[in-house]
Amino acid sequence: MKLLLALALTLSAFSAHAGRVFNLESDTLNLGEISQSRGSSAIETFQIVRGRNTPDKIDMLFNFKETVNVCMEWDYRQVWRPGFPETVCHTDRRGNTHCTTINRGGYFETERYCVRYGETYDVTTKRIILDFDKARTLAADEKEVFEVTLFQKRETSTKVEARGTTVQGSAYEINYRTFLTKDRLVFKSK
Repeated sequence: MKLLLALALTLSAFSAHAGRVFNLESDTLNLGEISQSRGSSAIETFQIVRGRNTPDKIDMLFNFKETVNVCMEWDYRQVWRPGFPETVCHTDRRGNTHCTTINRGGYFETERYCVRYGETYDVTTKRIILDFDKARTLAADEKEVFEVTLFQKRETSTKVEARGTTVQGSAYEINYRTFLTKDRLVFKSK
């Protein structure tokens, strides 16, 4: 009875902790938009299930919102650009150089400027590669379950990182790596 109760509590905690579950059967995993409340950074935790037919590399695509400070209202004004002295030189037939200073007149120019700034959301698409190259080979009916958390550093940032842990299966070392524009979550069996 105690074992049954412990198993039920573990399963309920397990199912409440991770929101969505994805079976990795193709080379692309589209998560859609990850959860984000207004005024906070994006964060989402979900589970992925790896089987024997899971490709070695999977493109995980998702959208998130980034706060951008933009001008909400523009106005125009006339601005006086002052004149400036300019020295003009010429050479006569005898080879003598004569220079004269001329004052160039100023002029008005129309300039656009921001009156009011505000924040808006910009939807950004991100790609992270799930790399199973160094994962162990699974038997025909064997499955491994991993929990992945995606998190945005700041609300105003386009940088989203990932963390992973093993829920069911062999022990793995899971590292998030980035090189230039390629972000990867590498699964390496211990």
